[in-house]
Amino acid sequence: MKFITFISLIIIIITVCCPNKISAKTESEQIKLDNIKNKIIQKEKKLKEYKKKEGQVIERLNRLEQQLIKENIKVKEINWKISEIKSDIKKSRETINKLNSEINEITTVLEKRLVALYKYHRRNGVRILLSSETYNDFLRQDKLLNEIVSKDYEMIKKSLNKIEDKIKHEEKLGKQKTSLEIKKDSYFRKTSEIKSTKKDKLALLADTRKKKELQISAINELKKYAEKLQTFIDDLPSDQSDFKQLEGNFSLMKGKLSFPVKGKIISGFGRTEHPDLHTFTFQKGIEIKAPSGMEIKSIFNGKVIYADWFKGYGKMIIINHGDHYYSIYAHADKLFKQTGDIVRKNETVALVGDTNSLNGSCLYFEIRHKGEPLDPLRWLEK
Repeated sequence: MKFITFISLIIIIITVCCPNKISAKTESEQIKLDNIKNKIIQKEKKLKEYKKKEGQVIERLNRLEQQLIKENIKVKEINWKISEIKSDIKKSRETINKLNSEINEITTVLEKRLVALYKYHRRNGVRILLSSETYNDFLRQDKLLNEIVSKDYEMIKKSLNKIEDKIKHEEKLGKQKTSLEIKKDSYFRKTSEIKSTKKDKLALLADTRKKKELQISAINELKKYAEKLQTFIDDLPSDQSDFKQLEGNFSLMKGKLSFPVKGKIISGFGRTEHPDLHTFTFQKGIEIKAPSGMEIKSIFNGKVIYADWFKGYGKMIIINHGDHYYSIYAHADKLFKQTGDIVRKNETVALVGDTNSLNGSCLYFEIRHKGEPLDPLRWLEK
């Protein structure tokens, strides 16, 4: 008891005598504690952001593919510019070669002239001139001599002009070569960016296939974009006057339509259960597995009412076949038709691709009537 009292007394004395030291130590510990708390808060915040970002599969896929489109457009522009510069370089070289040839011809003629003039002076040209029998002969010889000198002067002047032109074209050629090298560097940088973006896209798809939570997130996102497509189709105009010029009645074509693309059906119409996730979804169309670049054909005569990017479906075409019947072709690589184009049955409208597709290269295909989805397999030939 006395010992505890003694210790307490020492602590009181230290506290009274050295308050600053204890206060400083406490303050230091508090700062450390606050720093740890802040780090924990920051890590939790980053984790939430990462989970949110990781969950946006289709959104991220959409961004990567839009980036790829821009990069590919840029590469095409650079390629076109490279071709243009190469064509200019070829023209410049041809011009320089032509000037060299002309300069050589003039130089050859001038050399002969100089030899003739040298011989003339060696024979004492003034004496020859003065040896004219008549005054008219003298004038004639003087005139001829002036013409020769004048022509020689013109040839020398012409030669100098061509040499100047040659120098200008050589300078221009130098600049063209520099410009070509810059464009080539830009091309290689941009193609490297495309490779990197494609790598990111493949990594995202591979990651999605491995992780169930990402697959569930992707399915939920696709539901959201399917609702947006439904709203879009519900708002389509009902005017059928454009179809007076088109032959046939779509409603009579049930079971007679050709497949838009040849391939394997990998997902069917209607309510389906995911084999791994055991979640149920209602698919309003079918997916047909086909190699990238295969032609997609219109199933019937109609008018293109949409041909652009649609989030969740990638590059997409919607064709109005009259009487409120529509066909939808999505995940395309390239679209050959524009909004307003009239298309015929079995006409190529696009190429198979994998834009916004989680299943790789395939065609997503729908048939709708008054906005309601119909089972495409009931309309296509067996």
